[in-house]
Amino acid sequence: MSHKKFLLAAFFCGFIILSAAEVSTACVCDVRSVEKRTKESQRVFVGTVIERDRDSESDSWRVKLQIERYWKGDKTRELTIYTGPDDCSVWFEPGKKYLVFAYVDKENGRLETNACMGSGRVEFAEKDLKKLGKGRIPENG
Repeated sequence: MSHKKFLLAAFFCGFIILSAAEVSTACVCDVRSVEKRTKESQRVFVGTVIERDRDSESDSWRVKLQIERYWKGDKTRELTIYTGPDDCSVWFEPGKKYLVFAYVDKENGRLETNACMGSGRVEFAEKDLKKLGKGRIPENG
């Protein structure tokens, strides 16, 4: 009898643990062309991360980048964008170079991006960069 009680207790404990576990959701994106993502963006550029920190108000990441080339937006050399804190956020690493498609969030007026926009490391953006073409170099001031 003790063997059956042990199995029943183990089953019950496993059930409690599994039902209390938080459900993890992955980022699910609509596949859109480079042209469509560019149209949806206010800024499209390649830049290197020079700073990254947590925004305490929104729990999102604030990322400052030095712009190397741009396809949409103005000629600024540095720009701050926000991402996260959800599953679709882009993980920006200081010193690394990224292709960024950024939009202005209607609720807070901030420039934001996410994985669904196609933002990510330039090493993984060859096709997008080829379709975008040469781009422009920001001015020095």
